[in-house]
Amino acid sequence: MPVNGCSDLVYAILAVLREHGKPIGSGALYCRLLDEGLPASAPTIGRRMQELEQRGYLKKVSAGGRVLTPSGEKFFERLEQERGIDRYSANFLRLLKNGGRKEIFDVLNARRVVEGHIAALAADKASDRLIRSLRKLLDEQRRAIQGGETGVDQDIGFHEAIADASGNTVLAAVTHLLRSHYHVNRAVSAIRSRIGTRSLMDHEAILQAITQREPAAARTAMEHHLSTIIADVNRCRKRIFPKQASSEA
Repeated sequence: MPVNGCSDLVYAILAVLREHGKPIGSGALYCRLLDEGLPASAPTIGRRMQELEQRGYLKKVSAGGRVLTPSGEKFFERLEQERGIDRYSANFLRLLKNGGRKEIFDVLNARRVVEGHIAALAADKASDRLIRSLRKLLDEQRRAIQGGETGVDQDIGFHEAIADASGNTVLAAVTHLLRSHYHVNRAVSAIRSRIGTRSLMDHEAILQAITQREPAAARTAMEHHLSTIIADVNRCRKRIFPKQASSEA
């Protein structure tokens, strides 16, 4: 459970505790945070540490010190991921608003054409090993989403596994190049999760076609998947920049 909106102070406390690796009290933590340019009173830091302890993220091991618990480690890792996604999303939205908008849609449209053909090739020669690998990735993606994450790493792995299995090294290289826009990949996943569209259902349809060794169905499923991504990004742009979208209509 987030603590007081997962403020910068909470994040900083967890970061210092993780880096320190030993029990640390609110007084020592106050001095450390002050040195790092994050002013906060010792009583405030003490209250935040108590809140974190109540939620099982910290554990008191001595009269004047606490350490991170395993749950605290996981919570901190999740905060780091969320902060990273926010940074990617901010960059992505700047591109949407400015001249990079065309580049984003050009990349996504190119992916739709190339990855549709790649999915057909992969389905035509799908091995049992590939199908098991794709199923594992989707199971991991489902668990990640259920745990409150975007599942972006599994998403990337799913598409790249299909590209590698296509047998066409040139098209696979093109796919990897198009997907090298890392901030776009992460921001698109974040945007889709926030507006309620889930890539997992699309991936299931792609996997089903590959499992049945149906190239045409695999191509259609992949093209539909990329088309929904394009629609989601465009819908997000219209929500956030309605005046700009209206003037372009």
